[in-house]
Amino acid sequence: MVTHVEIKGFEDFSKYTGSIDDAGPPVYFFFSGEKLPGGDSWCPDCVEVKRIMAKAGAFIANWVFIFE
Repeated sequence: MVTHVEIKGFEDFSKYTGSIDDAGPPVYFFFSGEKLPGGDSWCPDCVEVKRIMAKAGAFIANWVFIFE
C-alpha cells in the first residue's frame, strides 16, 4: 500500500520530515514545480511520474510517496 502525501513549500516539508518515524515504511520524495491554477502540473514529466508512482503502489508493500 502506498500512502500519498502532498506538501507545499519548505515549511510543510520541514514539518513532515520532522514527523517521520525511523521504524516506519520507507519515504520517497519527488519534487516538482508549482501547479497551474487548475491544479495540474505544467511539467509533463512530473505528471507522468506521479501516474507511474500511483500504479507502482500495487506492487510495493508499504511505503510513503511525498509529492511536492
